[in-house]
Amino acid sequence: MILKTIICIISFFIITYRIGLITAKITKKDRILEIFIFGLITLFALLQIILFPSIIFHIKFIIPYVIICVTVIILVVSSFVIVKQKEEKRIWNKVIKEVKKQKKEDVILNIIVITIIFIQAMVSSYLFRENADDSFYVSLATQSIDSDSLYMEDPSLGLKREYTLLSSFEQISAYELGIAMIAKTFSVPSASLFHSILPFIFIIFSYMAYYYLINIITKDKKYSKIFLLILSIIFLFTGFSSKFRTGCLLYKGWQGKCVFLNFGLTILWSLLLERNEDKNKRLLILIILNNIANVFLSSTAIFMVAFTYI
Repeated sequence: MILKTIICIISFFIITYRIGLITAKITKKDRILEIFIFGLITLFALLQIILFPSIIFHIKFIIPYVIICVTVIILVVSSFVIVKQKEEKRIWNKVIKEVKKQKKEDVILNIIVITIIFIQAMVSSYLFRENADDSFYVSLATQSIDSDSLYMEDPSLGLKREYTLLSSFEQISAYELGIAMIAKTFSVPSASLFHSILPFIFIIFSYMAYYYLINIITKDKKYSKIFLLILSIIFLFTGFSSKFRTGCLLYKGWQGKCVFLNFGLTILWSLLLERNEDKNKRLLILIILNNIANVFLSSTAIFMVAFTYI
């Protein structure tokens, strides 16, 4: 199980990175942080676009599963063609140069921030086992695997139910079905994936999103790192309840609505702020992808994203 967990985490970051390189090529967002962030957003948007019709028409699980696997493989392989080796090398050389230019105090600050975030991700993955929502979310993902008719059973009771088009609000978001496909691909139980693997991944990505937002607001990396350090300490000491935003990150980092709150919505704010200063049309591509990705994470994103624009 440990080996499968490590393989799953590493594969997730590699796939996100390779897809992010393609997105970076199109949108000219080629900083390493942006590659990972918008790679994940592109992956989420892709899952929503492909899986949503599968849920609506209740087709067999294997059909969208094969389509997703083939599509992801094609994107990963094509990323080596679309993004030349020289371009990728230039991106990493830029990262190395920035690291070498850092002062001693900046290096120490980086180590402290990374250590705190890594500890939070590890502890959240290992210790926290809230199960109030397991009867629905985890069961929905588990029963979807190898299902002959997607979303046609009540996740809590296991009883057959008759669905009409969009008769249930959870049909709009494909998050649980997407996670079910990851679970099948790596032969990991859905509960273990939700509780032990996804928190580690999504806590790291959430802090990436916050750092991206802080950079846009402050325009100074040094202040951004200090602010991120303060934010990480706040999250560490104020996660006293799963009903608050802090607990949402540390206690329920595996739930789609929490990823939307900490990652998706934060990136949306960042893009809107950036769009306010820069009228580059490529930002519209990222905003559209982000909105689709947010719906993938949570059906309530349809309303919350609208209010964000207002």
